[in-house]
Amino acid sequence: MLRLTLSIDSSGVALQPGDQGWTGELAMIYDERAADGKDLGRISETLKLHYDEDHYQKLAADGITYERLVHPTAQATQVRIVVYDRGSGRVGSVAVKW
Repeated sequence: MLRLTLSIDSSGVALQPGDQGWTGELAMIYDERAADGKDLGRISETLKLHYDEDHYQKLAADGITYERLVHPTAQATQVRIVVYDRGSGRVGSVAVKW
C-alpha cells in the first residue's frame, strides 16, 4: 500500500462562484509503471470540489491537499499522477518512484 498526498496550487484551479460557494472539478489519473516503463494499469477518478467562502479564502495560502491510498502491483516501481482541471483545461503531473 502507498499513501499519496498531493498538494495542488489553488491558483491553477478554476473554481466557479455560486449560490452554495465555490465549485470545481478535477480528473485524477494514477498510472502504474514497471522499471522498464511498461504500463501496468491505471485508476481514474473525478474530484468534485466545493468550498464555502472561508475555506476558499484559505486556499490561496494552503492550496488543495488530497490524500489517496493506492495498492501498486508487485512489479510497479513508480506511479505517475496526472491532474486535469476540467474548468480551465490545465494539466499537471508528477511521478513518484520507489
